[in-house]
Amino acid sequence: MTTLKTLAATAALVMVTAASAAEPPVVRLVDGWARSSGPAETATEAYVAITADEPLRLVGARSPWAAEVQVAAPGGVLRLAAGRTTRLQPGGAALRLVGLRWQVRDGDVIPVSLVFEDAGGRRFVRHFGAVGRSPDRGLTGPTARLSAGSVPSR
Repeated sequence: MTTLKTLAATAALVMVTAASAAEPPVVRLVDGWARSSGPAETATEAYVAITADEPLRLVGARSPWAAEVQVAAPGGVLRLAAGRTTRLQPGGAALRLVGLRWQVRDGDVIPVSLVFEDAGGRRFVRHFGAVGRSPDRGLTGPTARLSAGSVPSR
């Protein structure tokens, strides 16, 4: 009977460990914004501050507002250190929205999905809203808090 209890306890521990290992890392996305665009412009950039609880790589992005979203970082991949905030900002790493479907105006909220990869190669998605604003408004303008939910990437 003791062996049976030990086996049951071990199995339960393995299941709990496997379940917690399946949880994606915590990623906080704050202060999302995008440069407002002119009527004839076909591209703009979006920015956000990213903090993750473990090392990750930002490997892709998408938005219904653009035909393509490029991660403007060396090799198209942005490496994120655990517990440190990485700011996408003008003159540095950014998200390039190419092939704009609509003009980005001040106050518009552009949905952006970021694709992250963990150390095990597992991918997951996080979403945020980039608030359109003119670059001359600086970084103190409106901010968009991001959804904490995730959608598994396929």
